[in-house]
Amino acid sequence: MTSFLDSLLRAPADKVLFSTAKGAAITAGQVRAAAAALAARHAANRGRLFVFSRSLTGLAAAILVAAVTRRALVILPQDTPAYRASVGADDASFLGDCVPEHTAEDASLEIADAPLEFVFFTSGSSGAAKEIPKTLALLETEAQYWLGLIGDRIDQVSGTVSHQHIYGMIFRLILPVLCGVASRDETALSWEALLEHVGRRTLLVSGPAHLTRLPPHPVGTESRPVLILSSGGPLPEDAAKQTETVLGTLPLEIFGSTETGGIARRQRTHTDTPWTPLDGMRFDVSPEGETILYSPFIQAGTAQKLDDHLSFNEDGTFQMIARTDRIVKIEGKRVSLARVETVLRSHPDIDDAVVLVTQSGGRDRLSALIVLKPGGSLKLGEFSAFRMGKNLFAALRDLLEPAEIPKRWRFVAAIPVNSQSKRVLSNLVDCFESPALLEMLAPERIAIDGFAAEMTFMAEPGLPWFDGHFPGLPIMPGLAQVHIAVRLAEDIWGIGPASMRVSRMKFHRIIQPNERISLSFSVDPDKRQIQFSFKCENVLVSTGTVG
Repeated sequence: MTSFLDSLLRAPADKVLFSTAKGAAITAGQVRAAAAALAARHAANRGRLFVFSRSLTGLAAAILVAAVTRRALVILPQDTPAYRASVGADDASFLGDCVPEHTAEDASLEIADAPLEFVFFTSGSSGAAKEIPKTLALLETEAQYWLGLIGDRIDQVSGTVSHQHIYGMIFRLILPVLCGVASRDETALSWEALLEHVGRRTLLVSGPAHLTRLPPHPVGTESRPVLILSSGGPLPEDAAKQTETVLGTLPLEIFGSTETGGIARRQRTHTDTPWTPLDGMRFDVSPEGETILYSPFIQAGTAQKLDDHLSFNEDGTFQMIARTDRIVKIEGKRVSLARVETVLRSHPDIDDAVVLVTQSGGRDRLSALIVLKPGGSLKLGEFSAFRMGKNLFAALRDLLEPAEIPKRWRFVAAIPVNSQSKRVLSNLVDCFESPALLEMLAPERIAIDGFAAEMTFMAEPGLPWFDGHFPGLPIMPGLAQVHIAVRLAEDIWGIGPASMRVSRMKFHRIIQPNERISLSFSVDPDKRQIQFSFKCENVLVSTGTVG
């Protein structure tokens, strides 16, 4: 059986491995040429290599460089200078997107026999970065398992999840290379862009963060993928059904983590659809009641303690009950965050919820980020965030103990995730610390009628959008006006646009400091489109549609 590295090294130079968003082919010869140039540049260095590449081409070349130079490869989840500095990725060890321009040349590479080791980062529940070492052999073992299940059904791979994450790397890079099919070189940034290239034998690699934000209408049969994968967290039941309606395929969910690799799978046909363990999984229970996993996708002879409490059925399938690491103390009482979230999601107005502990007034406060259903969004616009929180507080009194009821509420269009579709604690906390846009604008007048609103505010010189635009003649950029309309829709109704695609945008005049602005905007909750119109002294400034 040909290995992943052998497939990269021995494939004919004209073998197409990846394709760009514009349809250009990237061949094995081009990847090897890029790797050879990078290897020569880093041959004299020692220690670990670091990579963050927006393209599969760059990541594949970096893997070859690590194999040639016999160095571990650290897969970074983000590319900011501050983050690179915090993990020790200096200029001499960082590969990044510095892959040379693709040429028609090829190169011969010699790799070492030593195992190639990757290092991934995961934040877990604490938000603190943790290094997870993985050998290429383990990732390849997992890819080979899935290849045996789905390899004969696909002829291309595309995805919305980052290949810098272990899940994306296995399914968007390693599996298609082993399978001999082309994969889209970059992560799709919108459903519109992705669906342009999807065919009947496409494998779509996605996750809950993206599958809960699908286009509003079903796609044509030619754009329906043969298989949709989802990982990174349980996919809500209604999102699974909506995915089947819109894309024509019920998603195959994968339960696992960076530490464990894949553990189980399911296609959610009903609320209590259990998880089926993948072949080779073995479970045990510690004296403390913790679930212990033995898997072919973790280092041989070792076991992994799971952070999820599992309830097994007689046939070997299981349900996930709660995460064992999500117990906190509030007012001296133990509170299960997972239990509170389950109760919140049972409320008829709530679509999704995340519960966490934040600091307020020097005290720990149980806090909830809430995504509302359309009916709840309508009530939010009518009541305001403060009154909506009070109403939810009252509704939960009979379902939760006093210590379990959140004291702080934030209503958002979607639970924030990072580039790997993971919920990072620090990002969730930021939602409670960032001021609402309504507070920043301090409107003189606001009128809300259903999903339409009108407001008047002063374009105060201290508003952040005037800063730097432009010295001596400050104006409010057009992009800022779009941003204001989107943020206000979230503040008022907890609704965001289906995408950041802007259409029918027209600008008629500029906005300067100290002008009185009239803003009219409305939301279509089904299409998730936002329409807006800015006026100044009854003169039209701009109009547009987002979503």
